Amino acid sequence: MEIEVVLREPLVVVLPKRHKFARLQRIPLRSLADEPFVFTRRLCDAGYLGQVTKICRSVDVEMKVREAHDEDAILPMVAAGLGICLVPASARKARRHAGVLFRDLEECPGQIELAVAWRKNDSSVLVRNFVELIRGHNLTAT
Repeated sequence: MEIEVVLREPLVVVLPKRHKFARLQRIPLRSLADEPFVFTRRLCDAGYLGQVTKICRSVDVEMKVREAHDEDAILPMVAAGLGICLVPASARKARRHAGVLFRDLEECPGQIELAVAWRKNDSSVLVRNFVELIRGHNLTAT
């Protein structure tokens, strides 16, 4: 397999609007140690949770994870005070919900990586064109 990282971006935390840290613009990752976290099985299976867990453990935060039914349920669960969520910074633009706030993390030692993978000896024109298309785009977090 060939694997190429195409995007790295920082994590941000999603909090309910009435959370004790809601007034802060930047939240130390360590301060989230006692919070329940909300994720979906799809995010867990995709390796995302593994990346987040590794970042959290590097600052001695062991996550207590609650599972959401699907991705559309995460923000309502956070808004209801059932947990918080760590998401890539670009999620600020993609997802909205009236009951949550997105906040930057302070002292966060890592970033989330998005990678593309393909069979090393795959001679498919489609695969080759897709990889070149991805390489040609400047995928940066916003």
